[in-house]
Amino acid sequence: MERPLSLYAEQLRAVRLALVRKGRSGMTSVGITSARPSEGKTTLAVSLARTSAMAGSRTLLVDADLRRASVSRVMGLPPHAGMVQVLRRTATLDEALIHDPVSGMYVLPAGDTTENRQDLFAASNIGALLAEAEKRFDLVIFDAALALAVTDARLLLRQVDEVLMALRWNDTPSQSAAATLKRMRALDIEPLGVIATRVDMRQLAVFGHGDVDRDHADYGAYYA
Repeated sequence: MERPLSLYAEQLRAVRLALVRKGRSGMTSVGITSARPSEGKTTLAVSLARTSAMAGSRTLLVDADLRRASVSRVMGLPPHAGMVQVLRRTATLDEALIHDPVSGMYVLPAGDTTENRQDLFAASNIGALLAEAEKRFDLVIFDAALALAVTDARLLLRQVDEVLMALRWNDTPSQSAAATLKRMRALDIEPLGVIATRVDMRQLAVFGHGDVDRDHADYGAYYA
C-alpha cells in the first residue's frame, strides 16, 4: 500500500496477471495453501487481494483456514460473523462482509469457528457461496488451510478455479512440498503455480543470473 512501485508489489501484480487469464469471463476463484505453518500464505493472500482491489477488480478475501484463522488477526479486524455463519445460513453474505477502506476490497472473516464444522466445505455449501459472490465480485481469494495436513483444505481446493501454493524460500523441506503436491494431485488438484515467500533477494542473486528477480539491483530505478 505504501510502496506500490516496490519489487514486492510488482511481483503481486504478476501473480494477479497470471490469475486473470485472457478470454476468461466472469468471476475467478483462487485458493492459497501451503505445506506447513508460517510459510506466508496469509500475508500473500492479504497482499494479493489488496493488489487486485487497487487495480480496480472487485475483490473478496475469504478466511477459510478455520483451524488457524489469521486474516482477521493480520488485518486487525474485530470479532464478526463470517464464513462459518454464511455457510450455515445463520448470516447472509452482506451481513458478514467487512470493507477494507484502504484498498477497497472486502473481507469474509472465518467467523465463530467453535460452531460445528462437520461437512462445512461440502460442494453444495461452497457452490452456494461462490454463486452469491459472483453477483458482486471479479476475484475471490480463499486463504485455505494446509493442504498437506487438513482434509477440508483439499476439499475446498477442488472447488475453486485456481490454486496457488506458498513455499517459504530456503526453508520448506522439499519432501513436504512434494508430499503436498502428491496429495493434491491425487484429487486432480493441479496448482497454477508455487510462489516463493520471504525471499532474500541478495542471497538469491548468488544462485544465478538471467532474469529480473536475480538481477534486481540492475532494475532498482523501476522499483523505487
